[in-house]
Amino acid sequence: MEKFLKSRFKTGPKIGENPFSLTYRGTFLSGEKQVIIKIYKRGTLNSALIKNMKAKVKLLSEIDHPGIAKLYDGDYGWQGFYYVREFVEGRTLGEAELFDADRIIGLVCEALSFPHRAGLVHGAIKPENVFILGDGQIKLVDFTIEGEVKEALPQKAVVVLSRSQFMSPEEILGEVARASSDIYSVGLLYYAMLTGITDFPPTPKFNGPLPPPPGLPKYAEDILDKALQPDPLLRFRSIEDLLQSLKQKTLVEKREMIDFPPIELENRPPLEAQEVVVVRQERKRSFFLLIVIGLSILAGLIYMLIMRSCANF
Repeated sequence: MEKFLKSRFKTGPKIGENPFSLTYRGTFLSGEKQVIIKIYKRGTLNSALIKNMKAKVKLLSEIDHPGIAKLYDGDYGWQGFYYVREFVEGRTLGEAELFDADRIIGLVCEALSFPHRAGLVHGAIKPENVFILGDGQIKLVDFTIEGEVKEALPQKAVVVLSRSQFMSPEEILGEVARASSDIYSVGLLYYAMLTGITDFPPTPKFNGPLPPPPGLPKYAEDILDKALQPDPLLRFRSIEDLLQSLKQKTLVEKREMIDFPPIELENRPPLEAQEVVVVRQERKRSFFLLIVIGLSILAGLIYMLIMRSCANF
């Protein structure tokens, strides 16, 4: 059934659904120009979150870049909070045949550098959100705007279950996505294009960079190693550094090299004590990871049971 939003847009057929939102194809009322409309289900958002999302939609709507799908509007409507973005004609990276990985990842980096400079992150870099256009250019879609909708533990578990493959380690543990998180996801995208592998389970991400496939040039191995560090501080400092490394085929980091004199700490604990602290930290991190994965599986089962029950009515 058609609905109207803000007397500007008309919803068409539903094309997607997840535990938090519904996605429709739609059009502008003023013509036949197609759009994508995402509507968040009632009960998943509170008033404070809606206020924050409106502010983020405003910032994202100001981005005008050929590599980023235009965000037209976002507000609270008849079914819940919604946003409307440009309809992209093309194939997703997951649907397309393998392209020149360096060129495509370079275009992704160029597109991301624009919002990163404004303090905005994508938060959901994956093959389904990278479109390949007819002229070979790319367009990024569906920046994450929900933010704290993932902060409640059951919801967080569902998100990890559905999106963990291209998530950074810190996002899997429930931390807020940052520019360094996008860099990690771009690294996984690069790895997937070079190898054809798209299944990245959560646990190995905490053990260090993924082993490079045989036969890669040295610069590609170095870029993957740098981008896929579990510690965000050890990754590229910016998406521009990753881009320049691809172009120059060697690691590039725009940072001033300062030689600091060595500092001896008077009360520094013995080496054995330091090792104990590291082991405890690793155990704590593993414990939280097991909890998140377990809750993800449980949430998925509950969601399937609920959907099956609803189908029986």
